[in-house]
Formats: sequence, C-alpha cells, structure tokens
Amino acid sequence: MGGDLLPGTTLADGLRLFFEDRETKGIIVIGEIGGEAELKAADLIRQYRKSTTNPKPIIAMVAGRTAPLGRIMGHAGAVLTSRDIPAEIKAKALEDAGAVVVPHPGVMGTTMKGLLEA
Repeated sequence: MGGDLLPGTTLADGLRLFFEDRETKGIIVIGEIGGEAELKAADLIRQYRKSTTNPKPIIAMVAGRTAPLGRIMGHAGAVLTSRDIPAEIKAKALEDAGAVVVPHPGVMGTTMKGLLEA
C-alpha cells in the first residue's frame, strides 16, 4: 500500500480488506507527509467504528512531523509542500476517527498488545 500518485493498493482499500478479514485482530496504520490518503483513511475508520459493534483496535502514526517544507523524504510521494496537510492535522483526524495515535513506532507493539488484551 502506498500514497504515491499510482499506488498498487490505496490505504483505504487496504483498510477495507483488514476490516473484513476474520483473522486480523488489530490494525496498524503508518501514514506520512504528502497527499491525503490518511484523511480518507480517517473517514473510513470513522464509518467502520460507527457501523461495527466490536471494532478491531486501530493504531496510527504519521511520519514526517519534523520534515522540512519542500524536501523529498525517501520517495516521490513523501514531500511536504505548502499546499499539503501537515502531519499533525492527519494525526488528529485519525485520532478523532477512533484510532490510537502513537508518537513513534517503538511503542506500537506494546500499545496494540494492551488494546488486544483489554
């Protein structure tokens, strides 16, 4: 999955697959600067949580909070321009949709374990 201009699978498409998969117990979303995939994912997460009696736990992180404006960060889709939505806004949208937003990948495992055991 990716946020490039021509992704093989969009973040929203991937989430739909995980929502419907009976073997998936929890979902981790890693977003990034550039594009709007995380906002679309947030809308989908909100709809999923409203329409499901026992929704799967979802953890999210948006990379690039300290990325300098205009610098390409790793690949063509990861560049923050003045027209782009900042990482903080994307993280807030995911949190408002019901995802547990974590500050860095080092806490994803323990956070998910805690949610699954709750």
